[in-house]
Amino acid sequence: MEDKDWSAEKGIADEAHFNEFVTEVGGVLVTPLIKREGVKNADYLFRDACVVGEHKIMETDFAQTPETLARVDAVFAKYKGEDFSGESYSLYRELF
Repeated sequence: MEDKDWSAEKGIADEAHFNEFVTEVGGVLVTPLIKREGVKNADYLFRDACVVGEHKIMETDFAQTPETLARVDAVFAKYKGEDFSGESYSLYRELF
């Protein structure tokens, strides 16, 4: 059985669906609250939690691009033979 490539699926993570979700969980859209024209603002406000949110959608799975895979391979090659079992090691620090 072949794994489905979920990164190729559109899904419902678009702004309209997320706006609906936000209002259902107690958030409000910020744009209608701004009266002046041309003001840059965040997308959502959750007053009770004192949280301001911005909606972003990743359209590329950057972890699987040829460039990223080549960079990760290069880092592993650089530390070939090291013990990678803990956070104090060079490879862990470079990747994370």
